Amino acid sequence: MPAETKNFNVKTDPKLICTCGHPKCDKRSVKQWVLCQVQLMRNDANRPFTITSAGRCPYHPDELHRIKPADHQNCIVVDIEYETIEERNEIMVLAGRYGATAVAYGNGFVHCAWRVLDLDDMRVRTWTY
Repeated sequence: MPAETKNFNVKTDPKLICTCGHPKCDKRSVKQWVLCQVQLMRNDANRPFTITSAGRCPYHPDELHRIKPADHQNCIVVDIEYETIEERNEIMVLAGRYGATAVAYGNGFVHCAWRVLDLDDMRVRTWTY
C-alpha cells in the first residue's frame, strides 16, 4: 500500500510511487516514515509541497545506470519542487530539522533523503545536481 499522510497521497501526488510504465514496474512507494517526516516539514512551512519524485523501481529510466540501488529505489527520499531560492533554502533547512541525512538541490527540486548513517562517519551529505 502506498504511503500517505494528511496532505500527501498518490491521488494528489502521483510521483510518490514509480511512474516509469515498464511492464515489470513494481510501483514502489516512498516509505511511510519518510513521508511522515515530509508531512512535518510541510506543517512547519505552512504551505503546500509538490513532490516531483519519490519511489522508483529498477526499470525507471533514471535508475537503469545504477549498479546498486540508491535513495529512490530504496524508497527513502522525496524530491520537492521549489520556485525561488528562498523556498529552496527553506526546504533544505526543514529537511535537516526533520532528520534528513542527504540533502541536495537541482534545477527546481530539493532531494531530501533519510539514509542510515555509518557510525564511523555521521556526516550529513550535501551536493548539487
